Amino acid sequence: MARDSNFLIGSGEKLISQAVIKSGGGPKNRPYSFQEAKERIFGQLERVINNIAELPEIAKPNDEAIISVTLHPRYVSKSDHPQNFFEAQNLIAVGSKPKHVKPDNWGTKKVPDDESLTDIYYIKSSIFNLENFLNNIGDLTENELNKTICYFEQLDIDSSTEKFQGDITDYEDEENILIECVLHNGASEIVLAGFFNYLATLDDSIKYNFGKARSVGQLGFVPIITDAKNLDSIGKFSFLRAFRKMPDLRPFRPSLTRDMNDCIYELPTSVLFDNIRAVVFDGGLPDSFDLPDYINYEEMDGIGQPTDDFLQHGLAVTSAYLFGHINSSDSLSPISNVTHVRVLGEKHLNPVTMDDINLYDVVDNIVDYMEREQPDLVNISLGPNCSVDDNEVTYWTAKLDGYVAENDVLITVAAGNNGDCSSLGSLNRIQIPSDGVNILSVGAANSSNGVWERASYSAMGPGRNPGVIKPDIIAFGGSNQEFFKVLDLYNGNLVLNKQQGTSFAAPLVMRHAAFIKGNFGTNVSNMALKAILIHQSEMNSFTHQEVGWGKCHDDINYAVTCNDDEVTVIYQDVLAVGSFTRLPLPIKDIKLQGRVSIKSTIVSKTDVDPEYAAAYTKKGFEAVFRPHDDSFSEENSEHPKAKSFFPNDKASRTSEHTMKSQGAKWECVRKAEVRFMATSLSNPVFDLTSHHRDKGQDESDKQPIEFVCVITIKCESVSDLYNEVVRNYRGILNPLTPQQTIQISI
Repeated sequence: MARDSNFLIGSGEKLISQAVIKSGGGPKNRPYSFQEAKERIFGQLERVINNIAELPEIAKPNDEAIISVTLHPRYVSKSDHPQNFFEAQNLIAVGSKPKHVKPDNWGTKKVPDDESLTDIYYIKSSIFNLENFLNNIGDLTENELNKTICYFEQLDIDSSTEKFQGDITDYEDEENILIECVLHNGASEIVLAGFFNYLATLDDSIKYNFGKARSVGQLGFVPIITDAKNLDSIGKFSFLRAFRKMPDLRPFRPSLTRDMNDCIYELPTSVLFDNIRAVVFDGGLPDSFDLPDYINYEEMDGIGQPTDDFLQHGLAVTSAYLFGHINSSDSLSPISNVTHVRVLGEKHLNPVTMDDINLYDVVDNIVDYMEREQPDLVNISLGPNCSVDDNEVTYWTAKLDGYVAENDVLITVAAGNNGDCSSLGSLNRIQIPSDGVNILSVGAANSSNGVWERASYSAMGPGRNPGVIKPDIIAFGGSNQEFFKVLDLYNGNLVLNKQQGTSFAAPLVMRHAAFIKGNFGTNVSNMALKAILIHQSEMNSFTHQEVGWGKCHDDINYAVTCNDDEVTVIYQDVLAVGSFTRLPLPIKDIKLQGRVSIKSTIVSKTDVDPEYAAAYTKKGFEAVFRPHDDSFSEENSEHPKAKSFFPNDKASRTSEHTMKSQGAKWECVRKAEVRFMATSLSNPVFDLTSHHRDKGQDESDKQPIEFVCVITIKCESVSDLYNEVVRNYRGILNPLTPQQTIQISI
C-alpha cells in the first residue's frame, strides 16, 4: 500500500489507563545554617529599609513598597515556595521573574561552574511591617517554617537602571519619548492613581491617560510620554516593575519585485474545504481588489485609514494562506474560506500624542473578535517591534496565551524578520507575541525544496523560560535565492509579487493546518493540529535556536500519511490529577525485528500567570518511557523500569533547578526520537504525570490538563507495519478517513 493511502491513526486515547506511582524526594542540605541565615537576612533587610526610606513618600502609595527576595537555585520547586513564611510575616507575593545567579554557598559537594537559574519573588509590604520583621529576626526560633530563610539568597529593591529594559543613558537628551511602564498590582486603582500622582509631581509636562492603561492578571501596562531627564526619577516609584521605550509596530519587509508578465486574470471560484473558520488579522485588502466569495472582509473601528504598505502586506499574507507559494498562475488552489480583519491603520504609525497610542488596541481588537467569532485557525503576521525579554511578559503575549488557554484554536504567529540583527542584546531573538507558550511561533526557511536552512532574516530562539524552544517550527518564507510569490495589486491588475519574510511562512503553516483540519474535521482538535505539525517537522542538523522543532515538510500531504513500515497514532485526552496517565504503544503481539525508531511529540496548553514570569505556565507535565514490561529496577518494584526518552525527564534524575534552567516540566511541548533494538521492547508505555501551580506555589484546585500525543513507530524490517497495527487494533484504533482525496502543492 502506498504512503498516500496510509493515513494517521486516531483514537489512541482508547488505549489509555491510569497508574498510581509513588514519588518523592528526601530532605536537602541547606546552603546556610539557621543562625547564618538570620545574620544574612538581618543585614540585607536593614539595607533595604534604609533604601526605601530614601524614596519620596509619594513614590510609596498607601505607605507600601515592593522588595525582591531571590531564592537559592536549589529551592525553586513549588514545594519549596516560601508562601507560608511570607504570610507569617504579613508579606504579600505579587510577582516573580527568573534570574541567573551564583550563590554564596551551594550546600552540596558538587558545585556548578556557571550561574544557575533561580526565581526572584516580588513582595509587597508596609514600611511599618518591614521594620517589625527586622526587629523580630533575632527572635525567630529554628522550626520548619522559619528555616525557610535558609534558602533566601538576597533581599533587595530594584534601582531605576535595573527596572529599565535597555540602557537608560541611550536616551540622555531625548524629548517626548513614548515609554511603556509595567506596574505591580497594576489592576489596583490605588496603585494606578498613585503612579499618576507621582508623575504629576515630577514634571507637569509628562503625558498620561487613564483610559490608555491596560491590565492582564495583576500587571498594569501604562503608556506615558516624557523627556529622558525624568526616567531615573520615574524608576523610583516603588510599584514600578519595569519600563522601556514603547516598541513601534514591526516594519513590513518592502515589496521586492512585481512580475508584470504573470498577471492573474481570474481567481478560482471554489475552495477545497468549506468546514474551516479561518481568520487573518492584518493590514487590510485594497478597495480595488474584487473579492472572491471565499474571502470575507471586515475592519475594526477607530484605527484610521489604511495605508498602501499595510494593504499590500494584508493581501500578501492572505494570498500565502489561500494559495501558498504560487509557482504558477495556473496552479491556484484556495484552501478554504477566510476572513481578513483589518486591525491596522494610519493611527498605528509614528505616535506622538497620547491619542495616537494604539498598539494595545490592536491585540484587544484581535482577542475581542476571536471571543465573538470563535475561529478554528488564526494568523498574526504583525506585532510590536520588540524582541523577547527573559524577565518580563508583555501585554500582547499574555492576552493571546490567556485566550488560547480557554479556547480550542490554533494561532500561527510570525516570529519576526530580525534574525540578521546583532546577537548582542538579543536583538536577533523572536519578537513578541511569538514567545507565547500556547501559540505556534513560525520562523522562515530559505528554500521550498529539500536543501534548506534558516533564512538569514528569520528571528532566532531561545524563547522565554518556560517556552524555551522557539520558534516552534519554520516553513518556507522566501529568500534572495528563491522568492515567495504572492498576489499583489498593481494599476488595477492582479500580479505576482516576489517576497520574503516570516509574515508569509506563518500563513503557509496555517494552510498546512487547514489541510489537516479540512480532511479530518472534528476527529482532530485544533491543538492536535499543532502537535501534528511539530511532530512531522524535521530539524536535519540544525539547532533548536535556529529552527525550533524543525521545518514544516514541503509536501502538504506528508503530515497526514505514513509509510508502509511505520505507523503514527494520535492520542487526544486529559492528564488525570493524582495519578499517571499511561499511554501504551500499539505494537502488542507484533513481532518487531532489528532497529525500531520511536518518535513522540506531546503538546499541552496552560493557563498563565503574567505577573509571575518565573512561573508563567500554571500547568505542566513530565513523561517517562517504560520500554519493557518485564524489566524492573528492583525485585519488588511495582512498575517496569523507566528509561530516559525526553531530555531532562524524571528518569534522568535531573535536579529541579537544572530542569528549570534547561526548559522542562513546565514546558507545553516535548518532542524526541529514540532508536531501540526490538529485543529491548515489550509492551512499551509512556507514563505522563501532570503538574499544577498557582503564583509559583502548589495549586489547590487542580484540574485535568488537555494534551495531545503523537507517536510514530518505524521498523524497516517490518515492511507492512502499518497494516499489522490496523489489523491488530481493529475496532479500537481507527485510521482517520479524509473527506476527499486531494493532492495540492504548498
